Amino acid sequence: MAIIRKCSLLICLIFFGISFNPTSGYAEAAADQQKALLTRANEYWNLLLEKKLEKAHTYEDPASVQNVAFSQYAQRFGGGVKWLGVRAEKAQIDGNEADVLMKIRYVWSFTPEVPEKGFEGTFFERWRLIDGQWFHVYRKANWEKLKDNKTDKTGSDPQSPAPNPESPTESKQ
Repeated sequence: MAIIRKCSLLICLIFFGISFNPTSGYAEAAADQQKALLTRANEYWNLLLEKKLEKAHTYEDPASVQNVAFSQYAQRFGGGVKWLGVRAEKAQIDGNEADVLMKIRYVWSFTPEVPEKGFEGTFFERWRLIDGQWFHVYRKANWEKLKDNKTDKTGSDPQSPAPNPESPTESKQ
């Protein structure tokens, strides 16, 4: 009889341990966060490609754009580049911060010879989780930093290159 009780207890413990495994919920939550972030990054860039800058601006981390005039923000996405497509490839999430690897296809408007499918580039973007929602962390372009002739809020050197859509890694396709 004691053996039956011990076996019953062991079976209950095994069932309880499998049914209420806390790590399975964590993995699902992490996958959900990853999916939500990649979706949000794609939404943000689709708005930029569609020139819906006011709506795209709402995806920015408010702290990162608090000292940036909207006209300065909008100026960054015009100019000599025609964006052909963009896709969030993968994300590395660390708590409330994440780096998203973006793959972008574009052509320079001032280049006399353009590959048929344009150029392809990759760059990382910083995103921040605020109150359960992912926000893009705006970074000034290098020319903006040079124009300001001062460091930005991240304390980075205005002379140092920053990965941004203005200077993607190019490869002809």
